Amino acid sequence: MQLKLHQTIDTISDSKKLMALRMLLKEENAPFERMTLDAYLSAIDESQKQYQEGKTITPDELDKISQGW
Repeated sequence: MQLKLHQTIDTISDSKKLMALRMLLKEENAPFERMTLDAYLSAIDESQKQYQEGKTITPDELDKISQGW
C-alpha cells in the first residue's frame, strides 16, 4: 500500500493538490478529526443503507449543494 501511495504521489505535479494532500496527511494541521476504524465502518454501513433505500443525489445536485459550502 505504501509503495502504491508513493507512486501515485510521484505522478502529481500540481502544487495545490500536493499541498492539500500534505495537509490531509499531517495530523496536527488536519481540518478534521481522525475517525476511528469503528466510526469509518459505521459510516460505510450507513452510506450503503442510504443507497439501498434510494436516498441518493445526482452529481448535479451535489454540485449545487457544495456551492454553498
